[in-house]
Amino acid sequence: MPWDLDVGFCETAFGQVRVLDDWNAAWPVPIGRTSPLLDRIIEDPKLLSRYRSIAVDILEHHFEPKLICDLIDKKYQLIKPHLQADSFPKRRVTVPLDDGYEGIVESMKLFMQKRYATAQQKLRQPSQRPRSVEQARGNPQAIPVELLDRIKRVEREAQGMQRKLQQLQQVMQRVR
Repeated sequence: MPWDLDVGFCETAFGQVRVLDDWNAAWPVPIGRTSPLLDRIIEDPKLLSRYRSIAVDILEHHFEPKLICDLIDKKYQLIKPHLQADSFPKRRVTVPLDDGYEGIVESMKLFMQKRYATAQQKLRQPSQRPRSVEQARGNPQAIPVELLDRIKRVEREAQGMQRKLQQLQQVMQRVR
């Protein structure tokens, strides 16, 4: 199965990774990548039709927005009292503009609604298969160079954030 790219239930992670734009539910391959096994599924009309039928079934029975949003609300209510005592900033790394837990929960629910609508639309009207970019030097998985650059930039930023978090944790240990 393709890499999910959920990245914390957000539409544009870290301001750079376009989670919904770089994903197409009608095609069992990530945009810009190739896989011999998945290529065989795509090349066989019966298998591709079966894939899409199963994808629609999973979408409608397990990812219907009300179902998912209700589940997010229930999980949030379970941890809400504990979050009030959390000493870390009430934000998330993937969407720095989300502020406060209520806003984060609403943002996640909005993402799930958009993801559902996008998947539903793509499965109803599959369009052309996303084109794979020729393998670039140092790019064995044929990821588009633009996406590869964005991924590397996000990885560097995430490593920087991880270092800052470790420093913060060391300070917090000294404070206790």
